[in-house]
Amino acid sequence: MIRGIGVDILEVERLKKAFLRWREKIKEKIFTPRELSYMGVYRNSFWERAAGRFCAKEAVSKCLGVNLMGVNWKEIEILSSPGGIPRVILKGRLKKEAQKQGVKKILVSISHTKGYAVASAVSMGE
Repeated sequence: MIRGIGVDILEVERLKKAFLRWREKIKEKIFTPRELSYMGVYRNSFWERAAGRFCAKEAVSKCLGVNLMGVNWKEIEILSSPGGIPRVILKGRLKKEAQKQGVKKILVSISHTKGYAVASAVSMGE
């Protein structure tokens, strides 16, 4: 059964400007080392992939009904399976919130172009 849905869209350039303004500090605040490692492999499309991962985290928070202000962004980790399918790993407070809501799994889809990234998330439970 669907428990919640969320979607987010972002201009890639907007994310890039924010990261360049705040230097590496913001990157490390939002993304886990595994996420950064995955995105770094694709140097030519790093910013598009970063924007996609950022959107996915926003979409996940929306499907859980949680505001990410004041939350550790790393509590939502977006990794990719060997086939490239994105998967969500929740940690800490967000994992507990999902369990409280009866969420067993969160499905996420990410797409991007040079200009925009978009992601949608659906939480599934009993």
